[in-house]
Amino acid sequence: MAELGQWALIDIETTGIDAVYDNIIDIGFLQFDGTKLVREYSSLVYSDIKLSQFIQKLTGIKQAQIDKAPHWSKVEPELLSLDGHALIAHNAEFEEKFLSQYFESLAQDREGETYQDSIFFLALIFPERSSLNLESFLIDLKIATKEEHRGLADSKDLLRVMLLATYLVKMDKEFEAFLNLQLENFTSQEFWFKQFLQLDQSELIEIAQQINFDVEEAYLYYREKHLEREISPYSSNTSSWEFSGEKIKKILRDETHIQNELQAYKYRKSQEELALRVGQSFANGVHALIQAPTGTGKTLGYLLPAVLLAKGQQQQVMISTGTKALQTQAMENDIPLMFKMLGLGKNDLNVIRLVGSKNHYCELLYRNDANQKESMLDLRSFPERLTHAYFETLFFYNRRVEDYSKIITRESIPFVFKRKFIEFADKDKEIQVDFRACTGNKCPYRHNCTYFQGLRKSKDADIIVGNHSLLLSWPKSMERPQYIVIDEAHKLEGESTQAFTQEVTQSDLEGFAKNMPSMVAPVYYLLGDDDKAKEIVQRVKSETTSAAKAIEENIQGLASLIERYAKKLPRFTDIYWNEFPMIIEDKMNNSVEVGIFNHIDSLRYIFKGVYDVVFPLLAKWNLNTLSEENQITAFTLFESFVTHVEDTLSTLTNLLEHSEQRSGSIKYHEELGYQLISAPINVGEIFYDQVMKTAESVVFTSATLANHDGSKGMPQVEWMTGYNLLDAKKRFKSGFFLQNNYDYKNQAKVYLCTDTPSLYDKSFVPLTLEKIVPLIRDLGGRSLLLFSARVRFDKACEILLKEFEGEIPVFIQGLGQNVVDEFKKSDKGILVGMESFGEGIDIPGNNLEFVYIDKVPDLRQDLVTQKRRQFYEANFGNEFNDYFLAHRTRALHQKLGRLLRRESDKGCIIITDSRLSRWKGRTLETFKEMMAPYDIQMVKLEEACTQTRDFLV
Repeated sequence: MAELGQWALIDIETTGIDAVYDNIIDIGFLQFDGTKLVREYSSLVYSDIKLSQFIQKLTGIKQAQIDKAPHWSKVEPELLSLDGHALIAHNAEFEEKFLSQYFESLAQDREGETYQDSIFFLALIFPERSSLNLESFLIDLKIATKEEHRGLADSKDLLRVMLLATYLVKMDKEFEAFLNLQLENFTSQEFWFKQFLQLDQSELIEIAQQINFDVEEAYLYYREKHLEREISPYSSNTSSWEFSGEKIKKILRDETHIQNELQAYKYRKSQEELALRVGQSFANGVHALIQAPTGTGKTLGYLLPAVLLAKGQQQQVMISTGTKALQTQAMENDIPLMFKMLGLGKNDLNVIRLVGSKNHYCELLYRNDANQKESMLDLRSFPERLTHAYFETLFFYNRRVEDYSKIITRESIPFVFKRKFIEFADKDKEIQVDFRACTGNKCPYRHNCTYFQGLRKSKDADIIVGNHSLLLSWPKSMERPQYIVIDEAHKLEGESTQAFTQEVTQSDLEGFAKNMPSMVAPVYYLLGDDDKAKEIVQRVKSETTSAAKAIEENIQGLASLIERYAKKLPRFTDIYWNEFPMIIEDKMNNSVEVGIFNHIDSLRYIFKGVYDVVFPLLAKWNLNTLSEENQITAFTLFESFVTHVEDTLSTLTNLLEHSEQRSGSIKYHEELGYQLISAPINVGEIFYDQVMKTAESVVFTSATLANHDGSKGMPQVEWMTGYNLLDAKKRFKSGFFLQNNYDYKNQAKVYLCTDTPSLYDKSFVPLTLEKIVPLIRDLGGRSLLLFSARVRFDKACEILLKEFEGEIPVFIQGLGQNVVDEFKKSDKGILVGMESFGEGIDIPGNNLEFVYIDKVPDLRQDLVTQKRRQFYEANFGNEFNDYFLAHRTRALHQKLGRLLRRESDKGCIIITDSRLSRWKGRTLETFKEMMAPYDIQMVKLEEACTQTRDFLV
């Protein structure tokens, strides 16, 4: 029987997140002694701080209720009765900040409460989850449809989640034994959940019954809903895999047959034209740019010729998407639709989702570090042991998962862990796979390596679904597919910049200073202990020891100087990153600049010294001739160290040499320190060299490459894709712009209003919404409002909730996992989000008829973008139109695309941006031309509201 002791699940609601300023307004807890529920407690609490509209919306607590609630002095004794208990909360750090001060008042009588965070416990049970918030667990475990955000209700819900999660573990004996083994490294005092996991099924049921929760039924319901359903065979519409235009037409035009499996399917001429152009590009071995507007059926349009080529011509095709979310969408939605559309069985088409090497974890690197510290486990801090337990669980999970698409990769890791623990963030970075130091078939962990499995599986795949990051860092041990579709191609410049940017952080340098002698140690094992080897070992030890000391001396001095320099910048901020150009040797103006340059130059000299000593040693061994596991491990670790030294040296060298091809800069953050950055300027040329030169056919597609016919905005696209560098025989003369499926001229009205206050004026949101609110009321909701800054978003939420709560439902980004779905289900509603929130929303029908956008999207103002604009002007001309305006209008097109999602839709968009009042004549006309097929009307805000009302009401 588990020794749970005295424990309580507790949750509080507050007026805000600042424990010094804000007040508790609701508290609830479930108090237990062992498995027995002692009591439930719940109380609202009076606060002299008025509730914001946001808090009222979040919690459902009204100001009138708080005004009548008991004062804290009446509630505090109830809380203090939990002294000596383990207090269980989800994100317990929040509860601790507010509650610990009251327990401290007990002074010598205090038994001592502990705060136990259920996030950590549930992360070990569900290592595959990237989201760990309570609501996501409630929904995914089929316990509830949303989180209540009330003290007692959330306490009960958290207990339900813990009970069902533990019950699931009990049903998996192998995992249960593994998890118990991991938790042996913790004491019950620091990780109470160790005891909770010891509960047997009868004890779990006993606890559950006391809160009216049938954990057995919940388990059966969850299992039923999560049974994996294999793709069942369908009556095939594909008697052969003939790769031809006629075959594409025959498949797409057979509405009746496809509708047997996809009832909503409708033949679209534009989809057929897209499929034929992709097929033509593949068949003739040429590259293509295709703009496929909203409503084309873009994904299925390029997937069909890709599948026919793969199966009919045995040519592997890669689909490169813009984001991880789009990869997931392709694998979970679009690919299954293609199976249905073509009537395929599960084994008829081999599709794999692949991610780049740096998104995988290297178990060999992890095991080496873990084995070295195994004897020190009891001496390590709680964050270090939790990190150890999590990665052990991650590798255990990946060894057992059968579906490769469900493996855990770095991009799946919960961000909350990296935010809470620097130890976790460091480990995450330390053990990422580096393909340059991968031992492949020689690795003792190769059979369970997700990176190696992916390479092996992808060789037999018909279709590889990856993202732009993978495309740009393709594994050298594997040939890249000759036929590639790049979806969301408008994101390519940003992805290329990220992929080819070099960066050295203060944390990286501190890691070298602290660990360099141990990082190089594996080479000593390889060298052996004869006299000649001892001489080399001594030289390496001497160089790396002195280098580590010199690095430490330089990074502290550099940190001080960079901070001084950054804080003198005109727009210095203590919240965000501050960036300034790398110091140029012959343009230094003061001692601070001289000091920064000299420190960086000294670091380059130090790393060059280390590199010159260690790099030649790599040639002493050939991986293929190493047979002992310890030798292979030592070689891998040493090669990884040399690679990191080489990368650091290359970055520092590029910074100091001030190449016209790269942008050198330094970033400073008050909490995170500094970054030394070298970024590429001409990404188009790099992309051409890395991808286009060797590929047989690359098809770039997006809904927003340029305006409707490609007459405006295309030069920048042709540059960033390397399309302008292609031989005429390898490309179509121009892009292919499919006709819009919707009547934008008559169905969509777009107004640009410049008569509002400045975006940064405190009156901007109140004065703008003063005119927008009556319009929304007349429309009965049916509105989406997007804001580009958090402060404007927060202010707008307060105003909208005050105006409409109880009249028209207001759905706010962040208030629940399913706000978009809830908005869709409402007959009328108001949806409010940040700028990027609008890009992934698909709301067809009259539920959405009005969109408000607080400004025309900006172009990033970092240094590499500034240098790129200068480069574009010098080499191609007219960067203002073809680069600056093209970027901004493309981003605006993405947002306007939320309005019309099917042919019968209609609606209006209002954009406010006083900055554009300075645009005159030709600039304004060019802007309007770039926004075609939308007809942008420049009117005053009041007139825009009137015309919107007339059009829609």
